[in-house]
Amino acid sequence: MTRFALPLLLLPIVAVAADPTPAERGKKAIESTAFIKAFWPKPAYESAWKVWGLAEKPKDYEAAVRERYGLHPAPYPNDGYPMGLRTASMLIGKGVGIDCMTCHGGSLFGKGYVGLGNHSLDIHSLFEELAAAGGASVKLPFAFSQVRGTSEAGAFAVYLLGLRNPDLSIAKEPKELGLHDDSCEDVPAWWLLKKKKTMYHVGATDARSVRSIMQFMMHPLTTPKEFEKAEPTTPPRRRRAKPCSRRTAQAATAPTARTGRTRTRW
Repeated sequence: MTRFALPLLLLPIVAVAADPTPAERGKKAIESTAFIKAFWPKPAYESAWKVWGLAEKPKDYEAAVRERYGLHPAPYPNDGYPMGLRTASMLIGKGVGIDCMTCHGGSLFGKGYVGLGNHSLDIHSLFEELAAAGGASVKLPFAFSQVRGTSEAGAFAVYLLGLRNPDLSIAKEPKELGLHDDSCEDVPAWWLLKKKKTMYHVGATDARSVRSIMQFMMHPLTTPKEFEKAEPTTPPRRRRAKPCSRRTAQAATAPTARTGRTRTRW
């Protein structure tokens, strides 16, 4: 018995890593994955200050971008970009795109939180000015926001759906689906969905719906195959959001409570 046990003791011990939890997989996906193609070439981001009417580029450019567009510091490695912007692929090379945290990343007391609603965002100016900085002086198809701190997320969904066929291929002709860009939608904290049966202010969508969230992946260059590839990661991304402390949560909701704004996207 002993002569067989001794060789076993000399074998190298291999540690078997436990499978990551859904929250861990979601954290990795949301902090390190570009789910849609870039909107702007990198030079457009770097030269956006010229559109602001400044004589020279601010020394702390990332902080200036955050202040200009209502973005927040990323609490994870992000190539020097504010939370909500990230390196993403273009048709050729790399550029700068957006992600979930553009609207669903906020900060309190100088600390960034993934999943906290961004109540300082100016998403219309972000798209308008970076397009101009890249040499594409195009008129946006609708108002992306009416006032800083809100967005027209519902209008985004309607507009993007109008560009697709039922199989998610690009339609030959855009469809008119009754777009309205005057909702002034507030952004809820992601972790509130855990206690909700429905999401969005009309209460028409099941809070467990994965594909309802994937509608914001409908960048014109996103292919049907890319939707299929991303679908398994979406539920873990939802589970990744955890509430901040009670003190932080109270500070986050106090401005809304004082102003009486109740129209939210859950």
